[in-house]
Amino acid sequence: DPAKFNYVDCQSKVSCRACDKSLYCGWCLYENTCTIASNCSSDWISDDCPSISNISPLVGYRFGGSNITMWGKYIVYHPGFKVLFNDQPASPVYWVKAESKKRIYYDQIIVTTPPVNNSVNEVEVTFWVGESKFAQASSIYFTYQDYIETENNTIPNYVIENGTPV
Repeated sequence: DPAKFNYVDCQSKVSCRACDKSLYCGWCLYENTCTIASNCSSDWISDDCPSISNISPLVGYRFGGSNITMWGKYIVYHPGFKVLFNDQPASPVYWVKAESKKRIYYDQIIVTTPPVNNSVNEVEVTFWVGESKFAQASSIYFTYQDYIETENNTIPNYVIENGTPV
């Protein structure tokens, strides 16, 4: 009587959300692939996907340079990790470590916003590792303004030329 087994094709799944997280398949964080646990040299998760849940503040200067804190889970420091404000990349500044079995991963990152031109106000913020977009519970938007009012003062309006205040 021939042995019966179930064939599971984990590696044909190109995103964590598409990965069939069952008894066999899971998401290999650093390699950014769907695979079986024994083929993963980094943290392997079978219950969830890397995600960003919140960012703060949601408003910053049009000329960029605002530090934005982002919270999530299973954010891996990876050469292909990027945060985009529409299609403009932010600059990662600081990563906050979380516990890990095999590698360090993060649950918080601080980035610096890129500049935008005067015709842009609200942009979608997305998170990527290579060509895979992180899961988000809902779309996250960031608003650019020429000035931001605070309790004690108002920062002056700047004219933007080539992405820098003048």
